[in-house]
Amino acid sequence: MFLLRRTLFVALTFGLYDYPGIQCHLFIVVTLMQIAYLCYAEPHEQRLTGVCEVINEVIFLLVLYHFVLFAKLVHEPNMKKYIGISCISFVGLLLLFNMLVIGSVTI
Repeated sequence: MFLLRRTLFVALTFGLYDYPGIQCHLFIVVTLMQIAYLCYAEPHEQRLTGVCEVINEVIFLLVLYHFVLFAKLVHEPNMKKYIGISCISFVGLLLLFNMLVIGSVTI
């Protein structure tokens, strides 16, 4: 599932190169479908692994919502600045969460 989703992201990126707004929306829809799959099918044996995966996807979804900045759908300079700061914060949160998970697993 992971590889299929990443392949779809690459295909959407190249296939819709001239339409970044549509790319953003499709990335969001695919991520929402992934979250629904993870919650409904529960593909992981351990519940904690599934919860971590869902949290990871939710944070990734929050990062995706900021891609409107890169799709040139926002034109106001101040709004671009605030969206950029928010995007960097959520990417940092995603990295911090994953580092905490990796640290707790290794210790």
